[in-house]
Amino acid sequence: MPVFKVRPLFESILPLPAPLPHRFHNELLGQMSAVMLWPHDEKARDTYVRSGCRDMQAILEEEFPEFREHPLVQEMLCSLHTRYGGWSGLRNLRPESEVKQEALRLSARATWAGATLFLLIQFQEHHADQLEGGVSLRKVRSFLARRGEEWFITPPDHESIKEAWREFRAVPHFWAAKYFVDHWLGPAIRTQAEQNFVETTFPNEKFRRMAIQAEEADLRSRYILVNAHRFQDFGLGFKPPSSPTPVLDSEVLWRIEDLPDWDIPELGARPSNDQRSRH
Repeated sequence: MPVFKVRPLFESILPLPAPLPHRFHNELLGQMSAVMLWPHDEKARDTYVRSGCRDMQAILEEEFPEFREHPLVQEMLCSLHTRYGGWSGLRNLRPESEVKQEALRLSARATWAGATLFLLIQFQEHHADQLEGGVSLRKVRSFLARRGEEWFITPPDHESIKEAWREFRAVPHFWAAKYFVDHWLGPAIRTQAEQNFVETTFPNEKFRRMAIQAEEADLRSRYILVNAHRFQDFGLGFKPPSSPTPVLDSEVLWRIEDLPDWDIPELGARPSNDQRSRH
């Protein structure tokens, strides 16, 4: 059973000198995304995280050269270079465009798996008594196949949803939480990120935009993990009436552990369709 320990990753992020965004390099988000996209491929996960480190270094050099030699920035870069095999470990990587293309291709299918678990939880919590024989993965897949245009830009058929669940069965709780955050919480998180810098003075608009984007990414990762942990607990404990085993397989699941005590609500209230933005 693989484990995703959150606290060590979160606490490893070094503070950066003002006015650089406090969490300019969010390693937590990079590691989480890698697990979500390649749950069974350690080499691909490592390549993805290294690519993020390489991109961060390029942004520093191109966009913020005045901070390149700052001691804290140097400490962060040295730490990352040591962790990922030095300069050669960052240079000799697949082109950024290839990595991003593959991530987009995988995320489309993984979203189907995440939406399946998310909708199953909604059905069980709010509509179980209306479904003859109770809630099941098969019924959720059938619903999404019939009404997929309401949930996805590219609607899948029943078999594609089933295959996506098999492919990403180790991480559907992550993708369910991401689906929830993307479709219901995105605007609120963006507003919160902007409000966090209302009283901050930046030297120019570029700094302000970068700070808000970094803050938004940090808040998103926290909301995703808090809700993924909740969905994990549900999936490991819930057995559909027609199944002898829980919805989530504890043997293969990437189990979220050591979650910090973040002061954010779990936001588990039932979403409504008029609140959802389709992606």
